[in-house]
Amino acid sequence: MRYRMLAAVSLLIASCAGSEPQPKLTINPSGNQTATGPVAITASPVDLANDVTWSSTVPGTLSGDKGPSVVYHPPPSTQPVTVTASARGQTATVTFTTQSTTLPGHTIPSPGLTGNVDVTYDQYDIPHIFCANQNDCYAVQGYIQAQDRLFQMDLFRRTAEGRLAELVGAVEVEQDKQLLTLFVTRDGMRIQDKLVAALDTATKGKLDAFASGVNAYLAFLKQNPTLMPQEYAQISAAITPNDIPDWSAADTLALGRLQQFQLSERGSASGPRTNQRLHPSRAADSGLHPCCR
Repeated sequence: MRYRMLAAVSLLIASCAGSEPQPKLTINPSGNQTATGPVAITASPVDLANDVTWSSTVPGTLSGDKGPSVVYHPPPSTQPVTVTASARGQTATVTFTTQSTTLPGHTIPSPGLTGNVDVTYDQYDIPHIFCANQNDCYAVQGYIQAQDRLFQMDLFRRTAEGRLAELVGAVEVEQDKQLLTLFVTRDGMRIQDKLVAALDTATKGKLDAFASGVNAYLAFLKQNPTLMPQEYAQISAAITPNDIPDWSAADTLALGRLQQFQLSERGSASGPRTNQRLHPSRAADSGLHPCCR
């Protein structure tokens, strides 16, 4: 009799447990939304969120397809896009309509593009580039980067190539000598030229596409010299758009080599000679520009 009672109690407990309501899947944001840039979507509660699978009516607009959250990236078109979260037989949706954010002054002339490229700016004025051909994206990126950061690009390019004195005068001659010494191979070639010569065809195409975009903006600047970055007016040299050399793949690689050098152990892995020249304890006395200390 006792065993029958225990069995009945066990069945009662099991039936009660099975009847407990399952937590409801929700996402935030939900419903109908307007998107002007990337939007983070989060699922809850926690015990369901880890099982969520995400999908979208427009492929390529989500940062992932599983997990408690994703980032939605609006497509170039203004068509509505529905994002669905699914977990344990439940679904939750949000539908986004992309708000067009056409801004004056952001029309980009074609630097040899092979197809259409769409650039949208989010609420933080960050550009998002959409293209069918990857090299077209690199070209437009080059144009936009030069439009927004030309002086910085030119400054660090000249620094990396030991030509900063051309821009700011004799005060940087000693640093130019040091970087020219560091970034020259044993056979006397500049390291960026060696790197360009070793590039495979696909990578060279990407770097050339980026350079073509930068140079398209330089050509535009020569026709509109009043748009010259104001930083150039702060240096003694009377720089005009015609004084800014065209960009090249070697310039991009020289900048990469400079960044690698800045992030290194200040030459300790390159041998005693480099370490002696640019040891951190002597950086302040070396005359190095702050960007290279």
